[in-house]
Amino acid sequence: MQGWRRWSLPFEMLGSNAIVLYVGSALVNTLMVAFVAGPSGELVLKELINRWIADFAGEPKLGSLLYALAFLGVWTGIAALMWRRRIFIKI
Repeated sequence: MQGWRRWSLPFEMLGSNAIVLYVGSALVNTLMVAFVAGPSGELVLKELINRWIADFAGEPKLGSLLYALAFLGVWTGIAALMWRRRIFIKI
């Protein structure tokens, strides 16, 4: 496994606190759906972000992919921070 360590490190980081990251992402997603945004309050925050990214990307499918990759990137960053500080939460 030593020769494969570099490219597999993000997966190891995500797997070391998988339950915490799963619950955290579910809570953030729930909060993004709960917050109402927009000029007249008709859009939830998640939909507003999705529309903004889709407008930026030029196509809704590409915008959805970019949103998912950004969301995953944020949680991978949190996992990396926890990994570097040796924070491992076990249940």
